[in-house]
Amino acid sequence: MAKEFARRDQDEARRNREEPRDAGLAPLPAEIKLGPVDMSYGLFEGGFTLKNPNDVPIKDVGIVCEVEAPSGTVIHHYRFTIFEIVPAKGEKVIKNYKFGFWPQQGKRVGCRVQRV
Repeated sequence: MAKEFARRDQDEARRNREEPRDAGLAPLPAEIKLGPVDMSYGLFEGGFTLKNPNDVPIKDVGIVCEVEAPSGTVIHHYRFTIFEIVPAKGEKVIKNYKFGFWPQQGKRVGCRVQRV
C-alpha cells in the first residue's frame, strides 16, 4: 500500500512538472491613480487613471474608494464600476467623475481596484 501511494505521489509530481499552469491566464490587477479631485459644496468629484498591466484589454473595472475621518477610521465607501475598455498595456483616463456626496467629517480618500 505504501508503494502505491509513493508511486501516485511520483506520478503527480511528474504531471505537475510537465503540465502548464493556468496561473498565467488570470488577469493581473489593474491600478488606479487619483487625479485632481474637488470636495467643495459637499460633493466629491474628480478624475483618475486606470492602468492595465495585462497583455489583453480589460473591461468593467470595479473600484472601491474609502473615506477616512481625521482619526483614520473609514467612515464611507464609494463602490462603482467603470464600464469602459482599458487597452492592453494601456491606460484609460476618466475625467469629472461624480463620486457622490462627501461626508462632513471626511479628511482623506484612497481608491483601489476591486475586480476586473
